[in-house]
Amino acid sequence: MNRKIQASRAKLAPGEDSIERVVDALPPRGPYEAKISVKLWDGVLYRPTIRARTKGEFRRIAREKRDIKLASTSTQWTRSAHIDDFITQVSRPVVEQARLRPNTLKRYKLAAVQLELQLKGLAIGEAVKFRTLEHALQTIAATHGAESGRQARTVLSKYILDQLLREGLIDHNPLRGVSIDLGTVKKSSKPSSSKALTDAQYDVVVDHLIARDVTFPMPPGTDRRRTSINKHDLTVALTLLQAGTGLRISEALALTKSDVTITDTAVSVTVRPDVSKTHRGRSVPILDTRIEEYWRDRLAGIRHIDPLIPAPGDRSSHWRTDNAVKSSAVLYKDVGAVLGDPAIAEMRSHAWRTVLNNRALARGVSAEVRSAFFGHTEAMNQRAYTDLTDITSMAAALNPCQGSGTQSGTLDS
Repeated sequence: MNRKIQASRAKLAPGEDSIERVVDALPPRGPYEAKISVKLWDGVLYRPTIRARTKGEFRRIAREKRDIKLASTSTQWTRSAHIDDFITQVSRPVVEQARLRPNTLKRYKLAAVQLELQLKGLAIGEAVKFRTLEHALQTIAATHGAESGRQARTVLSKYILDQLLREGLIDHNPLRGVSIDLGTVKKSSKPSSSKALTDAQYDVVVDHLIARDVTFPMPPGTDRRRTSINKHDLTVALTLLQAGTGLRISEALALTKSDVTITDTAVSVTVRPDVSKTHRGRSVPILDTRIEEYWRDRLAGIRHIDPLIPAPGDRSSHWRTDNAVKSSAVLYKDVGAVLGDPAIAEMRSHAWRTVLNNRALARGVSAEVRSAFFGHTEAMNQRAYTDLTDITSMAAALNPCQGSGTQSGTLDS
């Protein structure tokens, strides 16, 4: 049995190692098993165990381990540096370069800013303590909502702590495998259950939008520039597309003419998996014959590669979701004022999903078919898009035996 190896204990500087000291202390014959010391760039001592049959093999294995570790921790960052500087210079660029969908990227960038504000001024060594991180996440959740807290945890774990691991500033992710209570606070302005328009309201709104004069800016705007007038026209087109299909606004804005299928009997759009919120691709027909006719005429003036709803100033570019949402809200407010209906003035684009879901429900379309149409699970579809206050009138409007509604009967076909 080999005697215990004792090498020099002289202090090492960052980047230095004790390999040769240990080799010099090895007995003449192997096999060998001994620890070496490597002082990393941030001052942390790395002590791996080396096993080898000969001194030459021992030296080779030890140098390989040393080089790999030093390369992985070669950094300008130390644990005394400010965590907010690290987030700004390292984490946020990593988020921006990640392969994320636009809405996810927007939420993650916001989460990074929120974390930066919560941890501002703390040294990295202090900021990575579990209680510090937990407090930051719970504060974000309490201030901005539980969902924002969960998104912040994802960003903190994947884009901040994992980057600190890569820099060799921490040796493990303190959040991994540990649950944190982020509460149930909901800060979203979106109602938990969308209010559906009645059948009569739906018909009045659709008729108004199709006949609406869009040769001037949306009230109360007075800007006569072409982009302002285009915005009015595009917002009406977007609203009619959602009213006829129940698409999410982000899905509608992502469509190009190449996603449209036109036959003698129907016009439908294909939502690609990379566009769908739930990553489920689906084909969606325009369900109202009036809206179908409107879009048949409109499609004739759109190039194959261009968005159906482009940016007001560039027909080849997609319109930003946040700007389209704001413009839609202005339109609904004006439509409600013109029609004298406060319920219409207060609605938002997501409400069309509730309207169409109710119509399908009243008609007896199965939950499975409706969830596939809207791109949701049956439970989510029931919880978020069902309003049972107008089932009777819609049943009469949608069932040819009970009424004469103008809605096209393609949903359950």
